[in-house]
Amino acid sequence: MKIGIMSMQRIKNYGSFLQAYGLRKTLNRIGYNDVEFIDYKVGKPLVTIKKEKILYRIKNKTKKILKFKKEKEKRKLINEFNNRYDHEFLPLLGINDEKNYNHNIDYLIIGSDEVFNCIQSNPDVGYSKELFRTGV
Repeated sequence: MKIGIMSMQRIKNYGSFLQAYGLRKTLNRIGYNDVEFIDYKVGKPLVTIKKEKILYRIKNKTKKILKFKKEKEKRKLINEFNNRYDHEFLPLLGINDEKNYNHNIDYLIIGSDEVFNCIQSNPDVGYSKELFRTGV
């Protein structure tokens, strides 16, 4: 029996990783060894939050000007974290750079704490009709 897990396994977050890893290990422990993570095609958020207020824009612009050097250092650390995460943690889930849209499975488990959040806008996670088993 082949089981697919459609979750937020590609987001760089230790909680999401632990949830995905724990679910896969639990399925393995109870006898389901043919388990793979299934990716979904991210769509546009159902609800968008507009941040058009002038004070918000002024505040953000000022922060950007004052923290340019600090942001450069921060981006370097984020890139190092992302590379390490991709090379150390995702392989533990059997995930590589190529997305898995294979839906040739017997059962599909969908879920995580944020998987149905319809306002996320991220290339790896967010609203998708596939999460509601539409178009799959």
